[in-house]
Amino acid sequence: MKHFSNALRRDEAVDGANALTKAMKQFSNKDVIVEVINQIEEINTQLADANSKVLFNHQLNERNKEVNACFLVIKGLAEAYMKSSDSTLKDAAAKIMAVLVNHKTLTHLNVAEKSGKLDALMLDFAADDVKTAAAAIPGLNDCIARLKAAGDDLAEHRYMAQKERSDANATKTSDLKKQLYHLINNKLIVMLTNAAITEPELYQPELKMVEDIIDEYNNLAKSHRNNTKK
Repeated sequence: MKHFSNALRRDEAVDGANALTKAMKQFSNKDVIVEVINQIEEINTQLADANSKVLFNHQLNERNKEVNACFLVIKGLAEAYMKSSDSTLKDAAAKIMAVLVNHKTLTHLNVAEKSGKLDALMLDFAADDVKTAAAAIPGLNDCIARLKAAGDDLAEHRYMAQKERSDANATKTSDLKKQLYHLINNKLIVMLTNAAITEPELYQPELKMVEDIIDEYNNLAKSHRNNTKK
């Protein structure tokens, strides 16, 4: 009797379960099996939703890194021009650096604290003397614009992430995956195996179809293990 591998990633488990339920719906007319298929679909939908939340948090972290990177590029540019032999460029860089020093903790702040700090930094950059200094340094205004865009993107994703976390009834993805595997490995396959013994002509093809789908996705799990060993 074949089972879904625990080594499957969450998104692969969702895809595999989808493939199973779609295939089974075309053939199975046994009420008890249809009931399990419906249960699998319900849990799989919840798992897919939970996966999207995990992905959303990952995207939030990526946008946080982008804000930090933009800030450090501006800092690096200012530091470079502070060493310039051109006094105009040197003075402009010093003006920018003075602003950055006031916000030097920005890259160490968490996402919640960073939004307010970014707003304050952008207000400082909007001051007339700072705008004049920024205009004197080649490429600096483009870097400031990228920082603002990254900050706006971060703020939007933070808002969306807060909405996702407000769902107090959300079940952990690991628990959902366990429920999904239980329904597939311990219920659906067991039922199909027993049905294939008592009514082989009717259920043996279904069991073979399910085993083929399981083989396909378990091969994905094997490829992960093989890649890890390399």
